[in-house]
Amino acid sequence: SQLPPFNDNNKDRMPSEMSNSVMQLFENLSNGTFQNIVVCTGAGVSTAAGIPDFRSKGGLYETLVRDYGDSFPQAKLHPEWLLSRSFAKAYPDVW
Repeated sequence: SQLPPFNDNNKDRMPSEMSNSVMQLFENLSNGTFQNIVVCTGAGVSTAAGIPDFRSKGGLYETLVRDYGDSFPQAKLHPEWLLSRSFAKAYPDVW
């Protein structure tokens, strides 16, 4: 059975019904019923967990430039290039 999407149409559901749906969701996640899952979040999720964002001091871009900037000088201007599909195709051994 599929869970209904959570939206304003479901706002009149009883809390116990929502609780059952949430429990069913967790059960289906843990038992492998759902195989392909996409989670869409904002940037604040990682930073709230203490993971630096891409551009902040100590963030991913600074780390990439430090670790790969000498080998790939263009990364010093555009560190996001190291995360691109074109980079991965051109340098599969680095990936």
